[in-house]
Order: sequence, then C-alpha cells, then structure tokens
Amino acid sequence: MFDDNQPNRRHHRVDLRLPVRVSSIDPEPSPTGRSFRASREICANLSLGGLGLLTRDPLVPGRRVLLELELPDGGALETIAAPRSA
Repeated sequence: MFDDNQPNRRHHRVDLRLPVRVSSIDPEPSPTGRSFRASREICANLSLGGLGLLTRDPLVPGRRVLLELELPDGGALETIAAPRSA
C-alpha cells in the first residue's frame, strides 16, 4: 500500500477508492509482438501530483495510458498519464 508519510512527497495524498479504466496509448512489448492494455483497476489515493493505482499487473513506467475515473456522482474524469515506478 502507499505511505502518505513519506517525506519526499510534494503533495498530500487523500485516500480515495474509485473505479478506473486504464487503456494504453503506447504499445507494450510482449512475447507475441506489440499489445495494448485495457483493464479496470482501483484508484487507491489521489493528490495534486497524481494518483495511486491498485492493479494486478503493474503499468510499464514511462508508457502513456488513458485513465478514466468513474466519479461517485456518475460523471467521469479522463486524463493521460505516464506511470512512474513505485
């Protein structure tokens, strides 16, 4: 899990559980060639600088993904992100 007490964090993280659709923009290398990702994951926390994502399969650092957060009021928030290593 994520530790909000890390002194090197620039922004305070807020615990928040929201469904997130993750779709790769850049292809990822795979044994069978290039592939794209489309999955449903969970947002663990959110800050002004990013979000923590709970995922079964880690995202490849630096590869762009489209994140679609499903908001409690039924709305959605979309953004493009480039994951960093944990």
